[in-house]
Amino acid sequence: RAFAREGAAVIIAEVCEETGTQTAREIEELGARALFVRTDVMQKASIEAAIEAAVVKFGGLDILVNNAFVPTPNVRLEDKTDAMLEQTLTSTIKASWWAMRAALPHMRARGGGKIVNFYSIDVDIGAWLHADYNTAKAGIIGLTRSAAAEWGRFNITVNAIAPTAMGATFHKLAAENPGFAERSAAMRPLGRSGDPETDIGPV
Repeated sequence: RAFAREGAAVIIAEVCEETGTQTAREIEELGARALFVRTDVMQKASIEAAIEAAVVKFGGLDILVNNAFVPTPNVRLEDKTDAMLEQTLTSTIKASWWAMRAALPHMRARGGGKIVNFYSIDVDIGAWLHADYNTAKAGIIGLTRSAAAEWGRFNITVNAIAPTAMGATFHKLAAENPGFAERSAAMRPLGRSGDPETDIGPV
């Protein structure tokens, strides 16, 4: 929605058809152009198809945001399975890698571009029950730095952000745990929790 208000045409690359269609509709209601493309970040071909759809539908690609992943159960490191690790690595590092490489020729054709990869503060604090996620997100930092260093020559900037905001998980926890929202806000320097649209979107 923040992109739409800036006049961008937006591709919603989302695995859930209901969510993707609804989001595209909301963007169109803001007066912007949008297209939902069902995308499975576990599949390289699916990601490449979403990139191609953006170029075919809107004539080019200027910005790529990598923020999707497939979650695994919240269990301790010693209880995480190889399958969980592989799922998390594929849906974060491999998915971002595939998307970035697919986007590169199109951004070069435009004379530059912007790539934003989602990192997580869970890595910095070693968040419990997220060992596979923390490992994968640490890898995102390496990927981001490497691409920033190498693709600057194409006028492509690559950055990582670690958003802390009231997303779907926050609202689920707040509904299930009375007082959670208030405790979370009290822990923040600003005395409030972040808003995805007004705090993270502009970044």
